[in-house]
Amino acid sequence: MELKLSCFKCGSTKFEYEPIKCLKVDNNYYLMHEDVKERQMKCQRCGLRDYIENFVIVIK
Repeated sequence: MELKLSCFKCGSTKFEYEPIKCLKVDNNYYLMHEDVKERQMKCQRCGLRDYIENFVIVIK
């Protein structure tokens, strides 16, 4: 089971983004809220561009 960001328009979990510093804990990578406030991602499937914090978290 994994937590993944998902596009709220099409449901895709594939995104284009600039690398962001992550915190590694027990072989899992986490984003810090302070590091993503102004960052945006673009959905590879539908092209939606929005702030990272607006995307949906899903369980896969």
